[in-house]
Amino acid sequence: AQMAKKAHKTPLPSKKKSVTPNPEIAEKSVDEIMRFIEGQPKKSKKKSKK
Repeated sequence: AQMAKKAHKTPLPSKKKSVTPNPEIAEKSVDEIMRFIEGQPKKSKKKSKK
């Protein structure tokens, strides 16, 4: 999971800032990436919430 996260962060460091000027959007992106890495559907979001 960490490896994938690093690979995602490396390709677009400054681009992410331009595409996601709002912290809320950036957080959503991280959540989506985390879900993608975990391989859990969007429905599991509520269940995954700790």
